[in-house]
Amino acid sequence: MRRSALSLRRGILLVLFLLLGCSAELDKTVHLAKKAESFYQEAIRGYQRLLAKDKKNAALRLGLAKLYYSRGDYNNAVDTLKNAEDAQQKKLLAVCFYKSGDYTQALSIFDKLGKLDDGEYLYYYGLTCSKHNLYEQALDILGRIKDKEYLTKAKERIASIQGLAGGYLSNLKPEQRDAVISATEEKYPLAGAVVILADEKMKLLPDNTLAYDSHYIVKILNERGKNDFSEIVLGYDSTYEKVEIEYARTIKPNGEVAAVGEKDIRDVSRYLNFPLYSNARARIISMPEIAEGSIVEYKIRTTQSQLINKDDFDIAYNLQETEPVVSARLAISIPKNRNLRIKTLNPEYNPKNFNLSPVISETGEDKIYRWEFKDIPQIEVEPNMPPKTEINPLILASTFDSWEEIYKWWRGLSKDRISPDKAISDKVSELIQGKKTLEDKIRAIYNYCAQEIRYVGIEYGQAGYQPHPASEIFKNKYGDCKDKAILFVTMLKVAGIDGFPVLIGTRGTPAMEDDFPTVNFNHCIAAVELNNELIFLDITAEVCSFGDLPSDDQKRRVLIFRKDAYEIADTPLVAPEGNRVKSKSQLAIAADETVGALRTVETFGQFDQAQRYWLRYTPPNLIEQGLKERIQSVVTSGDLITYRYENSDNLNLPIRLTYEFKGKNFLSRAGRARIIPQSANVDTSLVAKDRRGYPLELGNPSLNETYSEITLADDFVVKYLPESLDAQSRWMDYLVSYELKGRTLRVSQKQLVKTRQVLREEYPDFKKFLEDLAIKVDEHIILEKKNGKKEKKGQGNRLRF
Repeated sequence: MRRSALSLRRGILLVLFLLLGCSAELDKTVHLAKKAESFYQEAIRGYQRLLAKDKKNAALRLGLAKLYYSRGDYNNAVDTLKNAEDAQQKKLLAVCFYKSGDYTQALSIFDKLGKLDDGEYLYYYGLTCSKHNLYEQALDILGRIKDKEYLTKAKERIASIQGLAGGYLSNLKPEQRDAVISATEEKYPLAGAVVILADEKMKLLPDNTLAYDSHYIVKILNERGKNDFSEIVLGYDSTYEKVEIEYARTIKPNGEVAAVGEKDIRDVSRYLNFPLYSNARARIISMPEIAEGSIVEYKIRTTQSQLINKDDFDIAYNLQETEPVVSARLAISIPKNRNLRIKTLNPEYNPKNFNLSPVISETGEDKIYRWEFKDIPQIEVEPNMPPKTEINPLILASTFDSWEEIYKWWRGLSKDRISPDKAISDKVSELIQGKKTLEDKIRAIYNYCAQEIRYVGIEYGQAGYQPHPASEIFKNKYGDCKDKAILFVTMLKVAGIDGFPVLIGTRGTPAMEDDFPTVNFNHCIAAVELNNELIFLDITAEVCSFGDLPSDDQKRRVLIFRKDAYEIADTPLVAPEGNRVKSKSQLAIAADETVGALRTVETFGQFDQAQRYWLRYTPPNLIEQGLKERIQSVVTSGDLITYRYENSDNLNLPIRLTYEFKGKNFLSRAGRARIIPQSANVDTSLVAKDRRGYPLELGNPSLNETYSEITLADDFVVKYLPESLDAQSRWMDYLVSYELKGRTLRVSQKQLVKTRQVLREEYPDFKKFLEDLAIKVDEHIILEKKNGKKEKKGQGNRLRF
């Protein structure tokens, strides 16, 4: 043991001696490396100074690009040459695009320059073609190389390509090849396309850069598939995201490959007319020569240089899509010292009991979470089905630890934006002047922000998470959801009223979970306390009255940003009486069977929003045409006499629409019997399916009230009056009543919808209830015409406003 220990110590001393002996040479090497770096940086600065004086000097620009290229800094080389005009610059630009992984841009430039006699250039041109599976073109180009420096490399690459160039299908993995061949309309009768591969990978790097790679292979079956996959839209925020198309191509049914080129790619602003949101952009790939039976393949990398709060990210992964998926893979890689929280939603809709838990492994410094799914059936679309996020298994992943963390982050982004300037203060003083109650003041500010500040429909997060300053929004008179909410809260502050921004995921986004902090919000609204009650207001809804909410904002879990703390709460689901249509008609049937009518319609809640929007944004001639079409559905040769509407611009009052009309043949004839059109009816198209895979949507709870008062000429006798009916269920109530008083018939109908949905297990009972109700309601008032003197034609009674 002692000898071994001594030997070990001698070994250590020997190593130390050798290291000490090398120290002089090591120091010299480090010194030279530092000098080389210093010379490199000085050379760059020298080029930059010269270019600042002579921006069009091609030789200087090429020299700087070559310097970057020599150090492997291909992105800076590309930036230097992005406006290249001469061939030498373009040659280097194409090679730099290849080196940086942008094969699509590289191919576009190579193809424009053609097959130049330059070994290095031809070599990378050939490699670019092989990346796009353009094997014949790659072989031709590589075969032209004569330079000794690249000839050996070219021969090796030629041999490799010849082994691959047996056709596109032969290059696929056996299971993928079989899936492509078997993907037919016979096997997938409901599909427009079949996703052969959906491979998605996310990697969080130690510097908090997030790289997201996606690789898709899709077989097109028919016109629907062509329409859905003819363009690939990749949205991104240019402030901190970069989208790179490694390659995209269409493989035609005959096996020919049509590669996506520069002409097939557009990079556009998503909101061109709104400079504040110029960072919200999209890269759009138009797939060339797409046809039935072709294959679409693309591989994309999105790099996010800054995370949501600089530290965290989250995702929501849908298991099912509207097309079948043969193979789907998801991998999320994070550093071992980070924690990834996982949660699944809607497991009851798991179509094949897939394992939704990840397989976790570790490699090097990373922890990797993997999911893999085979043969995922498509979502079979049904009429009146819930949003996809409510009937589709979802995998949520997040590195956020708490809601407090999210609160502090966004509160930090927004609190300094809630700062009024003189213009805002003056406007608030004008708005609340003479307003005595707190509600009147809040209402006045809400009405102004909702109606006078134009809404730019950008989902929360699409153009960044930080609102613009309130003064900027007020000056420009437009803003997205978070901007309008911030301006509203700022104006309340001037009035001495506390208001709070609220982050919300509207219906159609994953539900907010109290135990799973994430930023799956797509909208921003506001809240204010009034009479010890929290009132939620959507400032983007310019046709929504104070205290009301758009349908998709209702019954959602939300995050409220109070001054010193967050609060999780639910927005209300408006009661049926809050979503109401009240229609009152007065009709007079003359002896010649013509009819004159006066109808008044009042709307509240969601119906008021729809009616207000129609009346406010529809040209008068189309409003008139719409009313005429309604009249024609009631009487033949109906004439609109006059109409008017009130309160379309006044959010404080409901819309009231009144119109007068007349027409012929209101009554159906059966000998001397005359039949009044059915006043009460039930729509059974909702229950046309025998069974459902998903719940049935009834819309938000609502109340529809219809009152008709029919005055009869003396020539008519009522022969049959249906019995009144009162039908009730847990989903809806239906009441219809008939009354005859003198020469006047009164018919009232009320339909009360109590719930948003009929659950799939309840559907058979609901179907029976509705069909039975329709049979009971299907009765008519029957009149008999006397043999008396007829009035002159067209002498129907006229009702006045």
